[in-house]
Amino acid sequence: MTPVRAADFGPLIVNTDVDEMVLGMLSLWLPTYLRQMERERPGIKFDLPHDESYANTLDDDEFPDHILPAVIVTTANTEGTPQYDGDGYYSSDWNVVVSSVVKGRTPSETRRLAALFEGCVRRVMVQADPTWDGEVTWHGTNTAAVADPSGAGRYLAAGIGAYLVHVDKSVQAGVGPAGEPYDPDPSTPDEPFEDLVTVGSVGIDVIGRTPQSDLGE
Repeated sequence: MTPVRAADFGPLIVNTDVDEMVLGMLSLWLPTYLRQMERERPGIKFDLPHDESYANTLDDDEFPDHILPAVIVTTANTEGTPQYDGDGYYSSDWNVVVSSVVKGRTPSETRRLAALFEGCVRRVMVQADPTWDGEVTWHGTNTAAVADPSGAGRYLAAGIGAYLVHVDKSVQAGVGPAGEPYDPDPSTPDEPFEDLVTVGSVGIDVIGRTPQSDLGE
């Protein structure tokens, strides 16, 4: 019988996973919040982001020429020391920056649009239910001018929000493959460890015992 190489590697979250989780939440809810802002502020009209408008980047001051308005998420690093529980799961807080780049007809209009756009993003970040096990807290906001790389003479500005995103299960200690590392043969490079079997049901038999005091002499 060939032995089965079983392993439970546990969860793993990296910074770009956090980017994608935040981008998924924003792409789902942000259009609703932008339209709500238009109802609250008569005279304001937003262009809605396209699917290609949502992206991540290496640095929060890097604004590629995405389709505007652009929503750019950057997860740079963890904050503080990750904590772990009795099951070995590490929870972690990630510093996340969300930059909303908009265009306008005048500097003042562009700055106002960027500020209101950031406000809509902030509402989503602190109000919408995250698609992961964790929570979001707001840490600060600013509005900044953005140079126009296209040379088209547009006015661009970014509404920038800083957040702390908490993830309950970033990695797990005490699990992983047992025994020797798996070095795949070049002829079968995709042969994996077998996953641990998931228990579907458990049967329990209860056997009654008569107390000794009820037994006859």
